[in-house]
Amino acid sequence: MDASAAAAAEIAANGVLAKLEEEREAQKRYWEEHSRDLTVEAMMLDSRAADLDKEERPEILSLLPSYEGKSVLELGAGIGRFTGELAKTAGHVLAMDFIESVIKKNESINGHYKNASFMCADVTSPDLVIEDNSIDLIFSNWLLMYLSDAEVREHTYEPGYLSQSLI
Repeated sequence: MDASAAAAAEIAANGVLAKLEEEREAQKRYWEEHSRDLTVEAMMLDSRAADLDKEERPEILSLLPSYEGKSVLELGAGIGRFTGELAKTAGHVLAMDFIESVIKKNESINGHYKNASFMCADVTSPDLVIEDNSIDLIFSNWLLMYLSDAEVREHTYEPGYLSQSLI
């Protein structure tokens, strides 16, 4: 690749990066606005959320591989719909969300589980560091639908597996 082509590729990459950063900020503003009422209805954006949660949560958990005694990273943990259920069986659960008030609510609900810890972080941030080989299972219920296609491609290396940049 000649110098002008390399420069054009860098400019294009920077434009994509800027667009991704702009989208992340828009998502953050949206969830900060919509997480003022920290209820399951507000988080699921549905007035029937409590009923849906009663049906959906056991079904989703039943689809997971065994996590008994394992270290689980819960991405987009929100107010903790799944955190407590995971903590009942897992060796450790690290619940992560990028909205501080939301992860604090999760901790207020599930902090009594001594095997649970809570982190406010953006899973797409290049500054996020999780110790190598410290996670056995990554769980996320809705996070991927809030990421752009480019973000998902950037943070995956094989179908179903997240890259080190997300773990």
